[in-house]
Amino acid sequence: MNNHALRLAEAGRRAEALEASQEAVDLRRELADGNRDAYLPDLAGSVNNHAVRLAAVGRRAEALEASQEAVDLYRELAAGNRDAYLPHLATSLWNVGYVARILEETSEQILDAVAEGIRYFDELAATEPQAFTARRDAAASTLADLQNSAVNQHPTDTTQITSRRRGSP
Repeated sequence: MNNHALRLAEAGRRAEALEASQEAVDLRRELADGNRDAYLPDLAGSVNNHAVRLAAVGRRAEALEASQEAVDLYRELAAGNRDAYLPHLATSLWNVGYVARILEETSEQILDAVAEGIRYFDELAATEPQAFTARRDAAASTLADLQNSAVNQHPTDTTQITSRRRGSP
């Protein structure tokens, strides 16, 4: 069902894609309730994709909530098997920014999430540059877009945003 939702979205059929992605989340949540260890990775992926579907139809609060839920699920998975799930955690943190960009939403929490994802991509790219450098660069581009939006929304806060861009706390 998750793949079906992705194909519908690619075809521009947003409402149907949202319905299919919701069904995928519901099914995977039910499976994870019965066997968390076996189905949690699939649930996390479905929730991550569902966040994008929600953002595409402008359901702001639900999209941001779903993207945060995906991060939380991948944090749990990475805590148990860092090597296997760190790439997924990095991607879900980047996805928080992607969803925020669709919604034209910017906050310190969102900027921090994307920056954390970039740090994980940097770590991953140190040992597997071909697999992770492009994803790191795309996440950095998302962060730059969000920072530029923040500057445009709050021009007096540029010092804090500029220092964040340079990697300062």
